[in-house]
Amino acid sequence: TLNVTTEGCSPRRCQPFQSITVRLGEYSVSASPLAIIASGGHEIRQCRNLNPLFRNTYIMYCNYGEVTVDTSQCVTQWDPMTSPPWTRRSRVGTVGLSDGALLMLGGLGNEGPIREVWLWQPTLGTLEGSWHRSLKVPPWSGRFGSAAVRISSQDAQQEQVVLMGGNDNQNRGDVWRWLRHSAPIELSLESEATGSQEQDCVLESSQLLRCHASAGVSGRKWHISHYLEMSTEIHIDLLHSGGPNGVLPLGAAGVGAAVIAIELDTCRQLFRAEGGRWSTTGCTGDQPPWARADQPAIRLGPNGGAMPGQLRHLRFVLDRERQEVIMYSDDVMMVPAGAEPGQFGVPVGGGACRDYSNVQNGSLVCPSVHPPVSEMHLRVVELVVW
Repeated sequence: TLNVTTEGCSPRRCQPFQSITVRLGEYSVSASPLAIIASGGHEIRQCRNLNPLFRNTYIMYCNYGEVTVDTSQCVTQWDPMTSPPWTRRSRVGTVGLSDGALLMLGGLGNEGPIREVWLWQPTLGTLEGSWHRSLKVPPWSGRFGSAAVRISSQDAQQEQVVLMGGNDNQNRGDVWRWLRHSAPIELSLESEATGSQEQDCVLESSQLLRCHASAGVSGRKWHISHYLEMSTEIHIDLLHSGGPNGVLPLGAAGVGAAVIAIELDTCRQLFRAEGGRWSTTGCTGDQPPWARADQPAIRLGPNGGAMPGQLRHLRFVLDRERQEVIMYSDDVMMVPAGAEPGQFGVPVGGGACRDYSNVQNGSLVCPSVHPPVSEMHLRVVELVVW
């Protein structure tokens, strides 16, 4: 009788000289244990050892002397993302922001240098995000090859990006600063007195213009510098005191009338307040803003009329995407009379001529004249009262 016992037998181990061919991505490589692995044991390895374009770890197992691997946790270093909404381009300026967002500036497109700003905002808890194009046209020329750098700040509200140089068909030597969140910056603009009674309107500080206009027309004209001509909003605080004593004399012209002229490219658009109601016209050429020609006008809302002794906050939004000016008085939107649903602004250049010729609710027919307005460069802002 022959007796056999297996008590001294043990499962075969995997040795470092053993190897297995592993395919990961486009690479096929040989992998071996770094040390002896007992049967049923495993060894954790880096995916980049199999393919440098992959990240995470894979597991090498030993099963009775046979080596196997599990690469299911290996993922590529580069993942395709959702196709962006912007057009094809190269040589863009990019910079990462503090919250993981990306800012893309300009670039070289199929039709030349690009003048755009795009922001990619990550979606919390995912590897995805969404692109948003800034509705504000940047003040710098379309360009490619620019340098961009983020200026760190302890206050996230003060995050800034500086754009330097680039090429817009010639090398540029300018520097621009971008603030992620709106911030008021006090600027002293070049200005001059205007009107038939200039001495009655005094610029007491960079923020306070006091006009009496007790006997005639008085106001101020601001010349906008090249660096601010792509500004998107104009804010004016208007207080018509009516005279040194705050009382309008009998027979004073206009009784609280005010005119604001905004020059965009070659178009000089007027906004006029009389009798508690605002109105606006098309381009007026270079005549004084207080000239009362028989100018067809679009009637705007009655709220916020420039009445004596009442402070009015006026805001003009320049919508360059739709080529419109939107006016607010004391935060109330002045919707044009007869405007189509969803239209809030006044078309630049056409005024009553462009979209309101057949509307009877406050607009008049005027000759179809369309001065060239392309990018709505802000040139001059003029305010007069009487």
